[in-house]
Amino acid sequence: MITLVFALPQESRGVVAALRSPSRSGSPALPVVRGRLGDREILVLHTGVGAEAVRRTLAHYWKMRETYGGRWETLIAAGYAGGLDPALPAGALVLAGDAPLERAREILGTRAHVGGLATASEPVETPEAKAAFFRATDALAVDMETEAVAAFCRANGIPWLTLRAISDPAGVALPVPHDVWFDAVKQRPRSGALLRFLATRPARWLPFARFVAHVFRARRALTAALLDLAARL
Repeated sequence: MITLVFALPQESRGVVAALRSPSRSGSPALPVVRGRLGDREILVLHTGVGAEAVRRTLAHYWKMRETYGGRWETLIAAGYAGGLDPALPAGALVLAGDAPLERAREILGTRAHVGGLATASEPVETPEAKAAFFRATDALAVDMETEAVAAFCRANGIPWLTLRAISDPAGVALPVPHDVWFDAVKQRPRSGALLRFLATRPARWLPFARFVAHVFRARRALTAALLDLAARL
């Protein structure tokens, strides 16, 4: 079984839509979805945002793995990331991992950039902060979960990959602060707060529209690559 791990359902939407005979369990905010791609059984898990959420939810899923489908042959952590390398545009894919990495490189070819992924404890929201992270880590992109996923997989002997799509390139600031639009306790977006923020800041509408377009581009690239990996690994 291939296990795909995302922080939030917004990132997994394209993959879940491609599954045949999907079944859902778990909570509405962080569902568990099982289905098939061709002759492969796929398990889609959602952890929530941040390392602590990853550690907590993956420990639960692992304890309940017989309920959720038994043996995890390979775990692929996937989702969006902030760009650190100025050369990477929105939608660019960054690939890292351990044992399955060479096979994944063969499958994805030039679609994915193989290199470091930094993990931050807080969102890296401005070009200046991204530039500082780039200088400090030389990583291609930054997210908030990869390090915790990798530690879990190593501790439990699970082959793993991480595949991230750039949603906000290095030179682009996030148009809405993360703590405005996302409820970290409930692990879900706050649509009302987002709209109120934009309503009082008309100058942010155009950057926000560009960001949404970048997210859609990232989701398309991520979904296509993940479907190839899940089918061919």
